[in-house]
Amino acid sequence: MGRLVASIINQSQDYNLVFALGKSKADYIGKDLGEYFNMPKFKNIIIDDNIDNLVNLSNLDVIIDHTDRHYCLDLAIKAITKNIPFITGSSGLTPDILEKLGLQVKEHKGKVLIVPNFSLGAVLMMEFAAQASKWFDYCEIVELHDPKKTDAPSGTSLYTADKIEKHDKTFNVKQVEETELIPAVRGGITKSGLRIHSLRMPGVISQQEVNFGANGELLKISHTSFNTQCFSHGIILALSKIDKIDGLVRGLENILNT
Repeated sequence: MGRLVASIINQSQDYNLVFALGKSKADYIGKDLGEYFNMPKFKNIIIDDNIDNLVNLSNLDVIIDHTDRHYCLDLAIKAITKNIPFITGSSGLTPDILEKLGLQVKEHKGKVLIVPNFSLGAVLMMEFAAQASKWFDYCEIVELHDPKKTDAPSGTSLYTADKIEKHDKTFNVKQVEETELIPAVRGGITKSGLRIHSLRMPGVISQQEVNFGANGELLKISHTSFNTQCFSHGIILALSKIDKIDGLVRGLENILNT
């Protein structure tokens, strides 16, 4: 995702990349970004692993982050306290992390956009699922990601569950007493009874299917990302709208029509 953001800015006349941050001990730390990614426009930008070197820049208009939940929290808090707008697509942001970010944003009047998925197709998939959930009492989510993904379930599936649970109803009421012969074979269960199943295998970037069942019918709402290009439109949209948001905003759908 970091390479995708660099590629987008490399082709843009509206934005300029001034810093590249990576994880400590990664093989690209200390490398020239322009040479490493074959993007001459960014020659002499050295990929750094020091957050302070980033947030202390004087010519910084926005930070866009694609790391993990722990790195993201540290970076976001420092950006908020420096009054730097912050966009993150990091996965696995837990309720306590969201609460900490919310408190920091409120205290410092910051601008933070949390994007569980930058694909417009995925955003619409989640919106359609949220609408459908009002009419169905049985719902299970199946999400698939590459085996290198470190967290499960995905941020997209958790956000989908949050949207579905806004209707404040109970899903998947048991009709029989189940016995799991293999622990957790029926998937993880959220507070509303909704179930999430996480698959990890090669073949696609990501895929999510939201299954709704009722007497005599089954509704499947699905989305598949075959490469990272499907996230480009959402990233550009987030960059163009970040100055217009107030406080903490979660979900790309909230800025689609602003």
